[in-house]
Amino acid sequence: MRRLLLILLFLVALVATACRDSEPQAAPTRAPSPEASPPPPPEPIRCPLTGVEAPPGLDVNRPALAVKIDNHPAARPQTGLETADIVYEELVEGGLTRFMGIYHCGDAADLGPTRSARAVDPDILTQYAPVLFAYSGGSPNVTNKVGRTPGVINLVHGSNGPAYARRGGRAPHNLYTSTDKIRSRPAAQGVVGAPRTGLIFNPKLAEAPPPPPPAPPPVASPGAPAPPAPPPPGPPGNKVSFSYSGAAVVSYSWDPAGRRYLRFQGGSPHKAASGAQLGGTNVVVMKVPVDRRGSSPEIAVTESGEAIVLRNGQAVQGHWVRPGYGDQTTLVDAAGKPIELAAGNTWINLLPNDRAATLE
Repeated sequence: MRRLLLILLFLVALVATACRDSEPQAAPTRAPSPEASPPPPPEPIRCPLTGVEAPPGLDVNRPALAVKIDNHPAARPQTGLETADIVYEELVEGGLTRFMGIYHCGDAADLGPTRSARAVDPDILTQYAPVLFAYSGGSPNVTNKVGRTPGVINLVHGSNGPAYARRGGRAPHNLYTSTDKIRSRPAAQGVVGAPRTGLIFNPKLAEAPPPPPPAPPPVASPGAPAPPAPPPPGPPGNKVSFSYSGAAVVSYSWDPAGRRYLRFQGGSPHKAASGAQLGGTNVVVMKVPVDRRGSSPEIAVTESGEAIVLRNGQAVQGHWVRPGYGDQTTLVDAAGKPIELAAGNTWINLLPNDRAATLE
């Protein structure tokens, strides 16, 4: 009996072991691996002549387009200047000025009045090459110079009539075009390449508020030594005023709400035909040599000269430098360090170096 009982116990143990062996075994656990960090977002594609993020779908490899715009009193208000990436202002005959708007990321459906070129225009534009140049005409020496300047594509009115149209009265201040019409001309087809530039844009400058005014100096208690004098404040930058002549008095005033400098001409707001007051995120005053002895002023834009740069409610005084026509204009401060511009459009005023500019 005892032997039978031992046999039964052995059989029960054997069956229990077999059942345990047949149960599925749990897979060994592994320590969770740390999750991979998501890749950083790609850097936005920025417009080379403004530093702002390029509009979706825009081909930033297209060339810049320059258009000569009239500034005779009978030509105002102008159309299209408010969308230019860069606007140059230069002295012409009679003490008046003329504009050259440069469009790369910006476009304008209506541009004008378009007027004639001057000898300095291809000298300015070659640094942005390749660049399309639209204008109404000029003296033979000017049109010939445009045609032989490397990288400047001559899209003068006479050879590209379908891109221009006169409307209304006030001739000759009534010739208009558009960026699309100029870019559609056969001579513009196949021209590729983003504009070169020596300008440096810092997007953070457009975001940061201007520094607060300096705090008043502490008052010393009687008998105590006088506190050290505070460092002198930097140049004011709320306003700059200058005149090309008695007929061309210009100023720019900082608009904190719009974060840009508003342009005034002859003491009045300079408005476009759209009603918007013209102005720029940046204003650059370049002092340049001007020879007034001929029928039209001759302006030099190579070598170097004084410069005033206004951005973000501040002014920096320094120099512009351009060793030769194959080089780009750079802006440096008094210590020779590059001056950064805020991301946005820029107005560059070629002021004769015998004229003064006043900062406030």
